[in-house]
Amino acid sequence: MFRRYLLKNRFWPVKNRNGETVFVTHSASQGGVYAFLERQNERRGVRIVAGDEETFFDNFEKLDEYLDQIKRSTRSQSNFVSILERRSRQAYFRQLAL
Repeated sequence: MFRRYLLKNRFWPVKNRNGETVFVTHSASQGGVYAFLERQNERRGVRIVAGDEETFFDNFEKLDEYLDQIKRSTRSQSNFVSILERRSRQAYFRQLAL
């Protein structure tokens, strides 16, 4: 179930050195986001490693909220960077003699 969910959310499967399948995506704010499927009887779910943070999810709603939070932080950071770039371009163009 979690495998299909991760594929729909733009994670792609990659085999690691142990032959285990790891799902990977990239976020501008977090860098690589890695998802490991946990299939043990007592602990069934997904372990997400993003940056220095490792979180376990056994509920789709909480996993969805977490992934949305990562996307929102990426958007706000990219909006901030675009504002700074626009201001620096404006300052440059004002210095040009027309």
